[in-house]
Amino acid sequence: MSFGFEATEPILINCLVQGDAPPKKRALTVKIARIDNVSMLKEAIKSKLAPRFNHVVANELELWKVDVPLDGPNNKLAALEDDATVDIEQVLGGEEMLALCDIGEYFGDTHSKKHIHVIIKQCSPVETHHPAAVSPVNLPLNDTANPLESATDTSNFFEFDTTANVIGQYSNCVGECVFSNFIELESLVVDKSLFIVEFIQRSGRASLITRPPRFGKSTNLSMLAAFFAKPPKGAAADNQRKLFNRRKLFKGLRIARYTNFMDTHFAQYPVIHFSFKELDGKGIDIMYSSVNGLLSKLYKEHLYALDGIDPIYHEDFMNIVKEVAGPDKVAQAIAYLAKVLKMYHGKSCIILIDEYDLAWKNTLVNSSDSFTSFFKEMLLAVKDNADVFRLLVVGCRLLSPDSLGLNHLNHFPMNIVTKHSKRIAFSDAFGFTEEEVKLLLEKSGIEETMNNVRSWYGGYLTSTGTSLYNPHSIVKFLMTGSIASHWIETASDSALQTQLETRLNVERLDKLEMLYRHYNSTEVVSVFKMDLHPHLRSDDLIRPVDELLYYDGYFTVQPSENNDSTVSLIIPNKEIFAKWEKSISNIVFGVDGRRQISALYQSLADKNIGAFCSDFSDTFSQMLSKKYPGWTHQLWRKWFNFNVLLMFNSNYKIIYDSTPKTDSLIVTIIPPRTDCHVGFIFQIKEADLRDDLKSQSQRGLNQINEGHRRFAPIHLTDLLEFGIAFRMQQVHACARTETRVFGGWAKVSEAEGKTSNADFY
Repeated sequence: MSFGFEATEPILINCLVQGDAPPKKRALTVKIARIDNVSMLKEAIKSKLAPRFNHVVANELELWKVDVPLDGPNNKLAALEDDATVDIEQVLGGEEMLALCDIGEYFGDTHSKKHIHVIIKQCSPVETHHPAAVSPVNLPLNDTANPLESATDTSNFFEFDTTANVIGQYSNCVGECVFSNFIELESLVVDKSLFIVEFIQRSGRASLITRPPRFGKSTNLSMLAAFFAKPPKGAAADNQRKLFNRRKLFKGLRIARYTNFMDTHFAQYPVIHFSFKELDGKGIDIMYSSVNGLLSKLYKEHLYALDGIDPIYHEDFMNIVKEVAGPDKVAQAIAYLAKVLKMYHGKSCIILIDEYDLAWKNTLVNSSDSFTSFFKEMLLAVKDNADVFRLLVVGCRLLSPDSLGLNHLNHFPMNIVTKHSKRIAFSDAFGFTEEEVKLLLEKSGIEETMNNVRSWYGGYLTSTGTSLYNPHSIVKFLMTGSIASHWIETASDSALQTQLETRLNVERLDKLEMLYRHYNSTEVVSVFKMDLHPHLRSDDLIRPVDELLYYDGYFTVQPSENNDSTVSLIIPNKEIFAKWEKSISNIVFGVDGRRQISALYQSLADKNIGAFCSDFSDTFSQMLSKKYPGWTHQLWRKWFNFNVLLMFNSNYKIIYDSTPKTDSLIVTIIPPRTDCHVGFIFQIKEADLRDDLKSQSQRGLNQINEGHRRFAPIHLTDLLEFGIAFRMQQVHACARTETRVFGGWAKVSEAEGKTSNADFY
């Protein structure tokens, strides 16, 4: 580079450590040539100030070019003297100096000798331990043990600093998943940067991480790509500026303290990063077309590599770009791109695959062996490939390992069999921890009790005891300031609803009813028990549904006290409970049925027992005969129980009194709030062929007595009492209203409906 003067002639640079005052007495002068670069200036400054910066690697010194006159009063000098933490860029007009840029690019022919030219920003002591010194965990590819069937205990490796750290200012990125956007928009960011270190040290060569929807998987993969991606070859100064700006994304995050690791791994690997959520799963032909489009887009991101490789590789590369490659070439496309990038960069690639399981959540693709074979061939081509340094696949569910080629990936689920209580790799890398949520509330200035936040959005638990929160819901809560259900529809909802509906039977309704009944209870009820093998994985025909519900976040685990290989599945929080209510209501009643149930509920709220009895028989018998024509009386009774739970569970106390010998059930529904004055008692009876249905319902109503009313608290003024009798195809209801009087209760009104004739069979 020609500067128009003698480049090797040394110049004098006046420097000042930020906070040193007065500047006129504390400044120092360093002699350096214009042809030297900024990195050499840093070495000279460190040597000049020794031993002051002995704890700092010279290249970590942060230098800012300024122009602050020392002779005569001026605003910049006053700011330096008065404020030890002055904003160098905003107040002093500073420009940060890049390590590989020449001094002559910042200082030309002349610069004032009695000015401060460079501010040295204060440095914090660097921690003496570095993750780079830890031996990475590499799974032997010829290991006879299946990594999916063996727990990975890496807790004795590098002890991470798990102190919560949050940077940024604003809760303004709901739905955002690109890491750099969070930083650039100054959004509140929970520091998960040590996931980068774990990815290198603990993941092994090929890994699978599963977490529920909206748990930060895509954001973490975006962060990995931003950290590791090696830029195309180009002008040194231009690349240096781009890398400097990218490295600034990690400023203030915990990983920035580990300078050895940063210097060793930052921007050192070609990265292939893509997501299956871009695929259209409406049909298998459309799916393959989407795959071609996805690969074309991915290849276009790396077109620069054609300039540095042999032309014999160009044709296959461009066929993928043009979407004209054959099926065999498409299945090998990721492996081929890794080969090209290694030839160009001289280093093996990191491959990051997001939402791998999304295609199989669509029922049209679920049964497609051809697409499963395609994915398996694509994965097998890269996971044992010498052109690949690390492969990371993430998604919600663990799909069939053998059929998809996942059986040699090291699986890191949220729960895993463990013989210790220490941290397992990646356990808190996804989801927000309790301490992180507390810090977010504090930084957002939101005054809300943690108990309330926990009951709505927490409840997720790893097998080592780490408590986790749903990040999407927490961020939405911070943005709106409203404690409410922020769970959004996911691609799995419709498929799960279909699977639940097709497997609905007495056993499942029994369990779901118990789950609902005890959700608001302090008692933990072990309704669904699952084994860890070592992760949650079912082996029978019914429990795969429970497994899917767990992986999709509808269940969390409750560890067993005496058996660390068995867990109970429970609903994690109120937000998910609301989702259960809606989903089960859709399954059991359907959309039209929900409207009819709402009308019945409104008649109860209005104390209109006549309307309730008139509509009840037809509503339920028609609903059942249309939706489940083969249901028996046992399922009818379960159906009614679910109706009660869905209508009353969130705001009422429900008391069940079952009499097996007479096959009758009394359900008492009490509002705990003192401003609610109406309660309900239902006597449910099954009639046989010899009984008159109307007489049976009346008999059930008459059996409700003072003993049943003993549950009524003093604030209740009215009780609506119902006798309901059913017999296969038919149902009949009658009712009365009782009001509280001195010494007991008095009947106010009576009503009855008609007997339905809908056929169940």
